[in-house]
Amino acid sequence: LQAPMRVLDGAVPGRDFDYFYGPLSLLIPAGAYRIASPSLVVERAVGAGYVALVGVGLYLVGRRWSWLVGLAMGLVAVLIGALSITALPIMGAIGGLVAAVAAAVSGRPPRTRAAAAGLACAFAILLRPDFMIWAVVLLGALTLVRAVRPVAWIVAAVGLSPYLWLVITAGWSTTWHNLVTDALHVASERHLPWHADLGGTGILAIIGALTALGALVLGIGRRREVTGVALIGLGVIGFCLVPEYLQRADGVHVVYVTMVPLATLVAVAYELIGTVAWFRGRLGWRQAAAIGVAALVVLGLRPKFVARSTLRDARTFARGGLVYDVTNRGRTWYFRSADEARRHAQLVRAAERIARPGDVLFVGPTALDRPTYTDGSFYTLLPDYDQRTHYYDFHPRIAQVDGHRLAADVAAADVVILCDVGFDEDNLSARPGSDEAEKVVAARFTLVTRAGDCRLYRSEGSGDVTS
Repeated sequence: LQAPMRVLDGAVPGRDFDYFYGPLSLLIPAGAYRIASPSLVVERAVGAGYVALVGVGLYLVGRRWSWLVGLAMGLVAVLIGALSITALPIMGAIGGLVAAVAAAVSGRPPRTRAAAAGLACAFAILLRPDFMIWAVVLLGALTLVRAVRPVAWIVAAVGLSPYLWLVITAGWSTTWHNLVTDALHVASERHLPWHADLGGTGILAIIGALTALGALVLGIGRRREVTGVALIGLGVIGFCLVPEYLQRADGVHVVYVTMVPLATLVAVAYELIGTVAWFRGRLGWRQAAAIGVAALVVLGLRPKFVARSTLRDARTFARGGLVYDVTNRGRTWYFRSADEARRHAQLVRAAERIARPGDVLFVGPTALDRPTYTDGSFYTLLPDYDQRTHYYDFHPRIAQVDGHRLAADVAAADVVILCDVGFDEDNLSARPGSDEAEKVVAARFTLVTRAGDCRLYRSEGSGDVTS
């Protein structure tokens, strides 16, 4: 929540705080917070909007077969996407690529289709800069089959103009460092081998990749037909998302990797079932069989995972004891257990008690020499603190390369909250970096209190403390 709120205050990503995603990934939630209020519910609503974008896009693509096929494709995507209803840029970027395919196969005039497809690809890149590779591949494929005209490339290039704003305000070197250098290192630092979860979500990932391959093969064979173009576009998207799972094989990434291919499975099954003589004149049975195949895969392989994860995110929007929440100064954060909520409430009360006007807050992981993730709930629950830190999304490269900057951030704070986020993986995040920030905490700060795995510190000489 905090990074979009900093943008509302006039901060520039990259220059004023570390950030390696596109500008639109901040501007969209920032606009939502301006209209409503900065809260976890609003953030989830933005994430739900991204999921809806994917679902509506697939519905429009699926209508090229029939409205029922389109509806099934959209519902499959929404069902899978509901497992991760957060305003993460990747979900919106996937929606942009799907929208490009929907534009290419629409019945609009050629120039309109091309402009819409180019604009949709630009939307995806403005959320995730690394999606430029996949957008180029997708636009290239759509251009080769003459689904869109070359004007799509011009519109996409013009649509990327907000990146010029970043270069002008933050500087070319800073922009490159954040969007390219840091992004590449974070991918390797948080890598999890693809075979680590082969027995669970890996099965869905494999089925998704095979479906993408089948869509491409079927689409190339029917490339002169609008349904063939749709299959090619969706197959390209499916293949482009595979590296996301190879980079980090966990349950969250399998959502992003499989939501489009498993929805495409409805169309692929529809085409394959149509080759059976009995189904050729029975479109209703053909549609039902195709939808049944997709339902069997999505619900049959991981039914408990789907139900449990969907309920978990739905709880954010509900009350009635399903969610444990902490509210302070009009801000609310939701927790999964009463004990977790109690610990956070205890620390928030302690931080409020020692706060002075103008105090600067720093929140980070306990191991500052191996920074991975951090508990951002405290920034939301303590809005009266000055929160002009440079780091909201921690990654190991901060300590390995920018250790001095991290230490300076800690030294500039009056109050420090450090939490053990339980991140322990066999990758580069286990490699220690500079311990300069930890030395600053030990030398300049006094422990006020602790709650579970979190500790609250105050700078010595800046106010009374109780240990």
